[in-house]
Amino acid sequence: KKAKKAAAAAEAANAEEMKVDEDADAKKKARSAKKNEAAADVAAAEEMEVDEDAEAAALAEKKKAKKAKKAAAAAAAAAEEANEPGDEEAEATALAEKKKAKKAKKAAAAAEAANAEEMKVDEDADAKKKARSAKKNEAAADVAAAEEMEVDEDAEAAALAEKKKAKKAKKAAAAAAAAAEEANEPGDEEAEATALAEKKKAKKAKKAA
Repeated sequence: KKAKKAAAAAEAANAEEMKVDEDADAKKKARSAKKNEAAADVAAAEEMEVDEDAEAAALAEKKKAKKAKKAAAAAAAAAEEANEPGDEEAEATALAEKKKAKKAKKAAAAAEAANAEEMKVDEDADAKKKARSAKKNEAAADVAAAEEMEVDEDAEAAALAEKKKAKKAKKAAAAAAAAAEEANEPGDEEAEATALAEKKKAKKAKKAA
C-alpha cells in the first residue's frame, strides 16, 4: 500500500512538473514570436526610411525641373515682348508696362502657388518621417521588452529548477524514511515474514525497472 501510494504521489509530481515545463515552453515560444515580430517591425521601418529618402531625392529633382521650366518660359516671354512692334511709341510703352505688370502679377501668383504646394509636400514628408520614426521607436521598445521578458523567464526557469531539486530531495528523504520504518516492522511468523520480504523485493525490482 505504501509503495502504491508513493508511486501515485511520484506520478502526480511528474505530471505537475511536465505541465510546468509545457507552460514554460509555451511562454518561451510566445516571447520568441513577439521578439521576431518586433524585429520585423524595425526592419520594415528602416526600409520605409530608405524609400522615403529616395522619394525626397526624386521630389528635389522634380522641383529643379519645374524651376528650370519656369525660368525658360520667363526668358521666352521676355524675348517675345522685346520683339513686339509698336504703332505709336507712347502707346507701345504704356502697353509694354501694362503687360509687364500683368506678367509680374501672374508670375508672383504662380510662384506663391508653387511655394504653397512645396510647403505642403514638405509638411507631408515631415509628417511621414515623424510617423516612421515613432513606429521605429515603438518597435525597438517592443524588442527591448521582449529581451527583458526573456531574462525574467530565464531567472524563473532557474528558480523552478531549484524548486524541482528540493522536491526530489524531499521525496527521496520520505522514501528512505518509509523504507526504514518498513524494515523495523516486526513479523508474526517466520514464513509470513519471508513471503512478505520476497513480495517487497519483487515490488522494489519492478519499481526500479
